[in-house]
Amino acid sequence: MPKPVTCVESQYLEEGVCKNKVVQNIQSLPFSTLIQGQSYPLSLQTDQGLAVTFSSNTPNICSVNGSELKALKVGQCTLGLTQAGTAKVLPLNSSMTVNVTCAADQYLENNVCVNKLKQTIVPFKMKYILTESVYSLDTESSAKLPVTISSLSTATCTYSNGELKGSGAGTCTLKLTQEGDAKTLAAQSQTISFDVFKGSSMSDAPDINNCYAGKLSAKFRNEFLNELNTVRALHGLPSITYDYAREDEMMQTALILAANNILTHYPEANTNCYSDIGAVGARTSSLEMGVRQNKNDYSPAESITNMVHDKLNLFAGDVGHRLWMLNPFLQKSAYGSVNAPSFKDTRFPYVVGTSYKVVYPFNHTTTAPLGVIAYPYHNYPAKYYMAGSILSISVLT
Repeated sequence: MPKPVTCVESQYLEEGVCKNKVVQNIQSLPFSTLIQGQSYPLSLQTDQGLAVTFSSNTPNICSVNGSELKALKVGQCTLGLTQAGTAKVLPLNSSMTVNVTCAADQYLENNVCVNKLKQTIVPFKMKYILTESVYSLDTESSAKLPVTISSLSTATCTYSNGELKGSGAGTCTLKLTQEGDAKTLAAQSQTISFDVFKGSSMSDAPDINNCYAGKLSAKFRNEFLNELNTVRALHGLPSITYDYAREDEMMQTALILAANNILTHYPEANTNCYSDIGAVGARTSSLEMGVRQNKNDYSPAESITNMVHDKLNLFAGDVGHRLWMLNPFLQKSAYGSVNAPSFKDTRFPYVVGTSYKVVYPFNHTTTAPLGVIAYPYHNYPAKYYMAGSILSISVLT
């Protein structure tokens, strides 16, 4: 009588012969990472066509309920994968680890996923620029992040290092983007278009109704430069040059002051004839606004005199107009002057807004003669001093 045959656990008996049970294998899960808070269907078969059973070995990170996997917390989710096998197939007992992360619109803080902040970009308000002119221009998003500005029409305008330049007549189109950061989503990009006019073809006279600033007369331009350099020479400071490329920026700044009968370094976007060019110019300039009996009768020489004595500033720290004028590092400047009807003080028919460029954000000159810059200084001309003016002194050592 034949002796009974007994197979080991990893074998099965077939026709009196022990045969090895088949090893079953699995492929990877259909996801490489999990997003905290989201659920995923679980369905997997071995290469023998047998359904796999899932369990969580890290229940604080992820949970399994039947055929559903839920990511609970950022970390490593380890899943247990089992299959009982059959008479001819070995059981499966395996595990897989999947990372649980935050969603693309979230960031991790104190081991918790927090939604990234949404941000927006407000398009520039601009009516025109002129060829051969340069304008300081920058902005930030609602999240206070710097906006990237690029020109889509380089034949008419270019932008780099905070400066917009008019290069040819036509239409200038700028694209504004902000890519976000670790805690902020990217903003929806914006595009704006505006006119680029040939500077030499524009009218000298301003047109307040159409928000055109006009062009500065050669007389005013020369008078401004000569008077400013005369004052600087009284203090032993080097002469500056005239910044022709910035003149229209100063004119658009003066336009805002005149059109609204206001004096501010921070004009609101809803003011008449507002432009971001004029607004940036207002932040980087010394400004004046005053009522006048006659149109175009406020000369640059008178303006410089008022800026030097700075009599309307009543506190010691407020003589900024004078200090900017006597800045030993100043190398160039431009002037703007625009007249408009007076509507706040009806005793006078006109107002005049003036501005002159004193701040160049990307000019980092650090060389100047050592010494004292005092006001008044030595035998000082009486016309530049007014009784009650605050005295000032700066020392370069």
